[in-house]
Amino acid sequence: MKKMRGIAAGAALLAILALSSGVANANSYDRDDSDNPIRWFAYPVHAVGILLEYSISRPIHWIVSQNNCDIIFGHDVQDDEEPAFEWK
Repeated sequence: MKKMRGIAAGAALLAILALSSGVANANSYDRDDSDNPIRWFAYPVHAVGILLEYSISRPIHWIVSQNNCDIIFGHDVQDDEEPAFEWK
């Protein structure tokens, strides 16, 4: 009997909490007021970073990952069955 009272009290409390919430409305969003000036600089900096990666980092990695270069550079080939990320 006490167990039923506890369940009924819990259900009543849950119903009261669920029904007593107010209406949720979304905030208005205006792009002109919400622009971040730092983001304006981030777009060209990101493009420069990608350019440097493809023009400097990837050719260096290709050179040091060639066969028999691991003796000089210490590059270790990882044969994962499923790579975490793969450029296409």
